[in-house]
Amino acid sequence: MPPAPSAGRFRIGVLGAGGVGAAHVHAAAGAPDYEIAAICDTNRPAAQALADAAAVPAYSDHRVMFAEAGLDAVVIAAPHALHAPMTVEAARAGLHVLVEKPMATTTEDCALMTEACEAAGVLLAVAHVIHFDPVVRETRTLIASERYGQPLLITHRRSSHYEPGSRPPWFFDRAVAGGGIVLNVGTHGLDRIQLFADSAVRRVSGVVRGRPGLEVETDALALVELDNGINASIALT
Repeated sequence: MPPAPSAGRFRIGVLGAGGVGAAHVHAAAGAPDYEIAAICDTNRPAAQALADAAAVPAYSDHRVMFAEAGLDAVVIAAPHALHAPMTVEAARAGLHVLVEKPMATTTEDCALMTEACEAAGVLLAVAHVIHFDPVVRETRTLIASERYGQPLLITHRRSSHYEPGSRPPWFFDRAVAGGGIVLNVGTHGLDRIQLFADSAVRRVSGVVRGRPGLEVETDALALVELDNGINASIALT
């Protein structure tokens, strides 16, 4: 069983000192019941810089942070291929987990993460932050009200500058990132479609295209069928 939460505010450790990790640190600063308690990154200078800004300890080994920092939970904002092993280790340490999307790079890893957290009795959540966007929340409420009838087709289009130089190099390493624009950007569209349709995905078909010299896809088109019969499309470029 996980340890009881520490007295006072909920203590959070952040794995990953990049832009997304920094965003979580900033967000926690405005949450009265939570506090960032430690920062970890294998890039020690990056970890130290973010830790100094938050006035908390810095670590370069997440296992040491789990053991020493007196945490209640962790935010995992590390490269995608590390999400599964870090989540499993956090669960075994009795820590609740908020993991950035994509949850993992394979469905097998997603299952391992879920099983580890269930076995440890800790919570696991994926940071689909668009759920909490005011426009998205209002749209979902409006759709659910059936004020304008029932949706038949949902279309999601997203453009993203998915080229080297637009983001850290590991995003273009398939072994680390697990994929390209579909896994990193398309997850938002798939999540939003399920949210609006209030239904799970039954079937997906599509095509992807990559640019010469890159290991990951940079453009994609998908047709999505949901369990309740609503259809959707996702276009990424």
